[in-house]
Amino acid sequence: DAFADTCTWVAFREIFYNRYFQASEQQRYEREYGSICQLDQENSGEYIKRFTRLASFVGAAAGDAQRQARHFK
Repeated sequence: DAFADTCTWVAFREIFYNRYFQASEQQRYEREYGSICQLDQENSGEYIKRFTRLASFVGAAAGDAQRQARHFK
């Protein structure tokens, strides 16, 4: 299949996300990503893991690596 051979990971992830996540769930992830901060009971590794997971769910809304780094602070 030509599409599968030429589809980038970013494009695939965006298509998958839009097809299999309801709009309300997408919005919930985007809100959580927008207000993310390290919890008191969370060590740095756990926070990084949660941040990275949320960034992958919000896709393009998370921005490029530089934007994510600024948001992470």
